[in-house]
Amino acid sequence: MRKKLIITLLFSLTISLFVIHHHEHIHAIDSCPNCGSTNINLTMSQLPIGCEDPGFETYECADCFNVWQNSLPAVGHNWGVASIVTAATCNSSGSSIQTCSRCGTTRTNTIAPLGHNYVITSQKEATCLTSGFTTYKCSRCVETYTNNIAALGHDYEYEEVDASCNEEGHKIGICKRCNDKTEEIFPALGHDMADPVIVQEATCTKDGLKEGICKRCEEKISEIIPMLGHDFGDWVIQVEATYFKEGLQFKTCSRCDERLEETIAKLNPTPLITKAGIGVVGLGIVGSGIYFGLTKSGIIGKKIVKNVVEAAGKKFIPKFETKTIITTFKDYKLFELLKKQRYLSVKTCDFASLDSSIEENEPHLIIIDVLSDEHLNELVDIINDEENENKFAFLVHPDVLNDHKDELDGLKKNKKFIGYVSILDDPYLGLVKLILPILKPEIKSDETLENIGGIADALGVPGISKIIDVYISGRDIKATLDEGELGISEDASIISNIASILGFDTIASVTGLVEDINDIKTAVDKESGLSEEVDGVEAAKDVVEVISDLINKE
Repeated sequence: MRKKLIITLLFSLTISLFVIHHHEHIHAIDSCPNCGSTNINLTMSQLPIGCEDPGFETYECADCFNVWQNSLPAVGHNWGVASIVTAATCNSSGSSIQTCSRCGTTRTNTIAPLGHNYVITSQKEATCLTSGFTTYKCSRCVETYTNNIAALGHDYEYEEVDASCNEEGHKIGICKRCNDKTEEIFPALGHDMADPVIVQEATCTKDGLKEGICKRCEEKISEIIPMLGHDFGDWVIQVEATYFKEGLQFKTCSRCDERLEETIAKLNPTPLITKAGIGVVGLGIVGSGIYFGLTKSGIIGKKIVKNVVEAAGKKFIPKFETKTIITTFKDYKLFELLKKQRYLSVKTCDFASLDSSIEENEPHLIIIDVLSDEHLNELVDIINDEENENKFAFLVHPDVLNDHKDELDGLKKNKKFIGYVSILDDPYLGLVKLILPILKPEIKSDETLENIGGIADALGVPGISKIIDVYISGRDIKATLDEGELGISEDASIISNIASILGFDTIASVTGLVEDINDIKTAVDKESGLSEEVDGVEAAKDVVEVISDLINKE
């Protein structure tokens, strides 16, 4: 009761103070807002009756009778000191309460979360080579976190000396933080001779000498011109080798006429077993036909055999014009084989610089290693581009080949695409399939089986010529293949591909014979009907006919 009385007295005191202020305000109003007259009267006054309720004043002009009203604002609460109800924490809000000293009204206030107040608890500075960290903990709660600091790396300050003609240069750096030292050596530049004068020309066997002034240091210098070495041309056969004597071939240096000679080994006669006994067969080519000289129990004399054998020694070896090849692969056996061919000029480049290399070298063929599906798709677009007139061949990764063989086979219809081989294929097969097509126009000999052996010899494919000779003479082909450097399937594929590329469709059937026939002699004996009573010359003719039929068999 006492508390309520005190509040009532305080409110009355407030009203009284407001009345005093109000009367002062009345005297402040000195004119009518309508006519400007100062003859005005206060006709009604309602003072604020609480902290939140406003009052008002009504005035009337004695001259124009204009009436107007002024609003008296509420006095508002007089809030006391806030009392904490719930304390705020780092992550959650709190609350407090306040009471009006005039009317006793209360209000609740929300206190925002305080947030963490982190302080450093431990730290390690980063260095040039090691990382550092700083760990923080909140002073009000248990929350912590760590900032990791990466190693700073060295901050070198360099001293650099340029290399000269005779002396090395260097670049030395000292780290500003840890004094670590780094050093890079630049090799001496060597002299750069300006307008050299040839004092002594180099020859095939002797060094030359040139003199001049260095562009950089103006020192008088001289340089050795390395000897050129001999520039020998192709071998020229002076004496043909036969089954009875060695031959002789030579080649001459184009600069000094130095002559290099080499003997040609005798031809090895091929034994042929017939019902009449053991004889000697010599293979020769007459026009496009095949014939044999055969001894049979001494029936044919040595003179006849010698003539046949010497004719057989004249083997066709083609000569090719030099062709330029650009390739993007460097680490395969085929590449090493290409470099050994004296009629090929092989240039290597990265795929990214292929355009510039093509423009510079004008190649006859571009061989590209295809290692992914995406790469293949890109290359197919290039080949199908009508404006691109270059010829292409692919060395294909097995995974790509498995997925896209049909597409690659279909691409061969495009005359700009020579063909493809797997990177796992024998390099000699790649040499035949990819390189022989660009050399084919230079082959102008008769279409005989002998051409295949000669072309294989020219390409450097081992053993094929021997297999052809053995096949024609009727010996055991399979045994000969087993003794050779390549496998049976590789030999068969190479023979078939050479025949197919040259357009020898009937001879391409050799592939099947190579794989299937163990002893052609048996077939020859059976179909020719040879016997001891048959004259030797007639027997030779029969053998020719049978083997010719086998070769031309579709």
